[in-house]
Amino acid sequence: MDLVAAVAILPWLGVLRIERHAGSALAQVHDRAVAAGDEAPELAAPPARGQVWRTSLGWGLALMFGTTSLVTYSMFTWLPKLLVEAGASPAYGGYMLALYSALGMVGALTMPSLATRMRNPFPLALLCAACHLSAFAGLLWAPMAAPLLWATLLGLGPSTFPLTLTWSTCAPAARPARPRCRASCRAWATA
Repeated sequence: MDLVAAVAILPWLGVLRIERHAGSALAQVHDRAVAAGDEAPELAAPPARGQVWRTSLGWGLALMFGTTSLVTYSMFTWLPKLLVEAGASPAYGGYMLALYSALGMVGALTMPSLATRMRNPFPLALLCAACHLSAFAGLLWAPMAAPLLWATLLGLGPSTFPLTLTWSTCAPAARPARPRCRASCRAWATA
Protein backbone atom coordinates (compact mmCIF):
# COMPACT_ATOMS: atom_id res chain seq x y z
CA MET A 1 0.00 0.00 0.00
CA ASP A 2 1.27 3.43 -0.86
CA LEU A 3 2.39 5.45 2.17
CA VAL A 4 0.52 8.56 1.01
CA ALA A 5 -2.71 6.58 0.67
CA ALA A 6 -2.23 5.08 4.12
CA VAL A 7 -1.71 8.53 5.65
CA ALA A 8 -4.66 9.99 3.72
CA ILE A 9 -7.07 7.38 5.07
CA LEU A 10 -6.28 8.15 8.74
CA PRO A 11 -8.51 11.25 9.06
CA TRP A 12 -11.40 9.39 7.42
CA LEU A 13 -11.06 6.55 9.90
CA GLY A 14 -11.32 9.17 12.65
CA VAL A 15 -14.48 10.58 11.06
CA LEU A 16 -16.00 7.11 10.90
CA ARG A 17 -15.13 6.52 14.56
CA ILE A 18 -16.67 9.86 15.61
CA GLU A 19 -19.76 9.24 13.49
CA ARG A 20 -20.46 5.93 15.25
CA HIS A 21 -20.79 7.64 18.66
CA ALA A 22 -24.50 8.39 18.96
CA GLY A 23 -24.05 11.66 20.84
CA SER A 24 -21.51 13.31 18.53
CA ALA A 25 -22.51 16.31 16.41
CA LEU A 26 -21.30 14.55 13.27
CA ALA A 27 -23.46 11.49 14.05
CA GLN A 28 -26.51 13.68 14.61
CA VAL A 29 -26.00 15.45 11.28
CA HIS A 30 -25.55 12.07 9.60
CA ASP A 31 -28.69 10.62 11.19
CA ARG A 32 -30.79 13.58 10.02
CA ALA A 33 -29.39 13.26 6.50
CA VAL A 34 -29.88 9.52 5.99
CA ALA A 35 -33.29 8.15 5.11
CA ALA A 36 -34.08 4.45 5.33
CA GLY A 37 -33.42 2.75 2.02
CA ASP A 38 -31.56 5.72 0.56
CA GLU A 39 -28.50 4.42 -1.29
CA ALA A 40 -26.85 7.83 -1.62
CA PRO A 41 -27.77 9.95 1.40
CA GLU A 42 -27.22 13.67 1.30
CA LEU A 43 -28.54 16.66 3.19
CA ALA A 44 -31.85 17.83 1.87
CA ALA A 45 -31.52 21.09 0.01
CA PRO A 46 -34.34 23.44 -0.83
CA PRO A 47 -35.14 23.86 -4.50
CA ALA A 48 -33.07 26.59 -6.12
CA ARG A 49 -34.82 29.92 -6.35
CA GLY A 50 -33.80 32.49 -8.91
CA GLN A 51 -30.47 32.73 -10.60
CA VAL A 52 -27.12 32.90 -8.86
CA TRP A 53 -25.90 35.95 -10.77
CA ARG A 54 -28.84 37.93 -9.41
CA THR A 55 -27.83 37.49 -5.77
CA SER A 56 -25.29 39.43 -3.75
CA LEU A 57 -24.02 36.14 -2.29
CA GLY A 58 -23.37 34.78 -5.78
CA TRP A 59 -21.46 37.90 -6.84
CA GLY A 60 -19.52 37.96 -3.58
CA LEU A 61 -18.49 34.31 -3.96
CA ALA A 62 -17.47 34.83 -7.59
CA LEU A 63 -15.40 37.87 -6.67
CA MET A 64 -13.73 36.12 -3.74
CA PHE A 65 -12.96 32.93 -5.68
CA GLY A 66 -11.76 34.86 -8.72
CA THR A 67 -9.41 37.21 -6.90
CA THR A 68 -8.04 34.45 -4.68
CA SER A 69 -7.29 32.28 -7.72
CA LEU A 70 -5.73 35.19 -9.60
CA VAL A 71 -3.40 36.06 -6.74
CA THR A 72 -2.49 32.46 -5.94
CA TYR A 73 -1.58 31.42 -9.47
CA SER A 74 0.21 34.71 -10.09
CA MET A 75 2.37 34.25 -7.01
CA PHE A 76 3.15 30.63 -7.84
CA THR A 77 4.38 31.87 -11.19
CA TRP A 78 6.08 35.15 -10.38
CA LEU A 79 7.13 35.31 -6.71
CA PRO A 80 10.53 33.63 -7.24
CA LYS A 81 11.14 35.67 -10.40
CA LEU A 82 10.28 38.92 -8.61
CA LEU A 83 12.74 38.15 -5.83
CA VAL A 84 15.49 37.02 -8.21
CA GLU A 85 15.12 40.20 -10.27
CA ALA A 86 15.36 42.20 -7.02
CA GLY A 87 18.73 40.57 -6.19
CA ALA A 88 17.96 37.32 -4.37
CA SER A 89 19.33 33.97 -5.44
CA PRO A 90 17.05 31.52 -7.29
CA ALA A 91 17.22 29.19 -4.27
CA TYR A 92 16.03 31.99 -1.97
CA GLY A 93 13.14 32.68 -4.35
CA GLY A 94 12.26 28.99 -4.12
CA TYR A 95 12.40 29.10 -0.32
CA MET A 96 10.01 32.04 -0.26
CA LEU A 97 7.66 30.20 -2.60
CA ALA A 98 7.80 27.17 -0.28
CA LEU A 99 6.96 29.42 2.69
CA TYR A 100 4.07 30.93 0.73
CA SER A 101 2.75 27.44 -0.08
CA ALA A 102 3.15 26.14 3.48
CA LEU A 103 1.26 29.09 4.92
CA GLY A 104 -1.52 28.40 2.44
CA MET A 105 -1.88 24.97 4.01
CA VAL A 106 -2.04 26.51 7.49
CA GLY A 107 -4.83 28.80 6.34
CA ALA A 108 -6.69 25.93 4.69
CA LEU A 109 -6.60 23.91 7.90
CA THR A 110 -7.46 26.69 10.37
CA MET A 111 -9.83 29.02 8.52
CA PRO A 112 -12.93 26.73 8.50
CA SER A 113 -12.71 26.31 12.25
CA LEU A 114 -12.32 30.06 12.81
CA ALA A 115 -15.08 30.98 10.39
CA THR A 116 -17.69 28.70 11.95
CA ARG A 117 -17.02 30.15 15.39
CA MET A 118 -17.70 33.71 14.26
CA ARG A 119 -21.11 35.26 13.76
CA ASN A 120 -19.73 37.37 10.91
CA PRO A 121 -16.47 36.20 9.30
CA PHE A 122 -16.17 39.36 7.18
CA PRO A 123 -13.36 40.74 9.42
CA LEU A 124 -11.34 37.64 8.52
CA ALA A 125 -11.79 38.45 4.84
CA LEU A 126 -10.66 42.03 5.50
CA LEU A 127 -7.61 40.76 7.39
CA CYS A 128 -6.69 38.50 4.45
CA ALA A 129 -7.13 41.42 2.04
CA ALA A 130 -4.90 43.60 4.24
CA CYS A 131 -2.25 40.85 4.17
CA HIS A 132 -2.40 40.78 0.38
CA LEU A 133 -2.27 44.55 -0.04
CA SER A 134 0.63 44.93 2.42
CA ALA A 135 2.60 42.18 0.71
CA PHE A 136 1.98 43.63 -2.75
CA ALA A 137 3.07 47.08 -1.58
CA GLY A 138 6.21 45.62 -0.06
CA LEU A 139 7.06 43.63 -3.17
CA LEU A 140 6.46 46.68 -5.34
CA TRP A 141 8.39 49.29 -3.37
CA ALA A 142 11.02 47.32 -1.40
CA PRO A 143 11.10 43.64 -2.39
CA MET A 144 14.38 42.86 -0.61
CA ALA A 145 13.72 44.98 2.49
CA ALA A 146 11.69 42.22 4.15
CA PRO A 147 11.06 39.32 1.73
CA LEU A 148 10.28 36.93 4.58
CA LEU A 149 7.52 39.26 5.77
CA TRP A 150 6.16 39.73 2.23
CA ALA A 151 6.06 35.96 1.63
CA THR A 152 4.39 35.42 5.01
CA LEU A 153 1.72 38.02 4.33
CA LEU A 154 1.21 36.62 0.83
CA GLY A 155 0.82 33.12 2.27
CA LEU A 156 -1.84 34.22 4.76
CA GLY A 157 -3.83 36.19 2.19
CA PRO A 158 -5.25 33.23 0.23
CA SER A 159 -6.95 31.98 3.39
CA THR A 160 -9.97 33.63 1.82
CA PHE A 161 -10.41 30.51 -0.34
CA PRO A 162 -11.24 28.09 2.54
CA LEU A 163 -13.10 30.95 4.23
CA THR A 164 -15.31 31.32 1.15
CA LEU A 165 -15.85 27.57 0.87
CA THR A 166 -16.86 27.38 4.51
CA TRP A 167 -18.99 30.48 4.61
CA SER A 168 -20.78 29.77 1.35
CA THR A 169 -22.30 26.68 2.97
CA CYS A 170 -22.97 28.38 6.30
CA ALA A 171 -24.10 31.83 5.11
CA PRO A 172 -27.64 32.85 6.04
CA ALA A 173 -28.64 33.12 2.38
CA ALA A 174 -27.29 29.64 1.66
CA ARG A 175 -29.14 27.78 4.39
CA PRO A 176 -32.82 27.43 5.10
CA ALA A 177 -32.40 26.11 8.64
CA ARG A 178 -29.61 27.97 10.42
CA PRO A 179 -29.19 25.63 13.44
CA ARG A 180 -28.93 22.52 11.29
CA CYS A 181 -26.38 24.05 8.93
CA ARG A 182 -24.44 25.64 11.79
CA ALA A 183 -24.27 22.22 13.46
CA SER A 184 -23.04 20.54 10.29
CA CYS A 185 -20.45 23.28 9.71
CA ARG A 186 -19.21 23.02 13.29
CA ALA A 187 -19.11 19.23 13.08
CA TRP A 188 -17.07 19.43 9.88
CA ALA A 189 -14.69 22.07 11.24
CA THR A 190 -14.05 20.26 14.51
CA ALA A 191 -14.07 16.64 13.29
